[in-house]
Amino acid sequence: MRSDDLTPRQTAQRSTLVATLEDAGWTDGGLPFNSQFDTGMYAVYEAGLKYRTPSGVVLVLHFNASRQTLHLSIEDPSWPVMGLVIEIGEDHQAVFRALVDAQDHLNGGNYRDALAGVIDRSPAVYAAVGHDGTDAVRLHNEPSPHQTDDG
Repeated sequence: MRSDDLTPRQTAQRSTLVATLEDAGWTDGGLPFNSQFDTGMYAVYEAGLKYRTPSGVVLVLHFNASRQTLHLSIEDPSWPVMGLVIEIGEDHQAVFRALVDAQDHLNGGNYRDALAGVIDRSPAVYAAVGHDGTDAVRLHNEPSPHQTDDG
């Protein structure tokens, strides 16, 4: 899409996402999407940001405004690359903040636990699985073993 193609709501979501993540240390990391979008050119994604965790894991995030999704790749040298699709929903700011809360602890082995706050706040989170990564599995937080049906 181009910047002129976004609705006011999508534009606000993009601005909030970029500001929230940049404040938390994310950069464009050489990805072309932000500069293309900001200059009015067509961009496959409306935003693209990277973050390197203290343990060296690289997180790559793309925002797809028309689908209302974040595409997160977890590039951990100790694990195969993990791809996630996160629906942002109505409370997109809570999803963005939950991602920032998880960023320093996230790796290929703990993504489900580290992203529990994102999973709780998002309408749906899918992990790309399978030999070629084209199958998706919806992630759910497991109920606490101390939880009962009566509260």
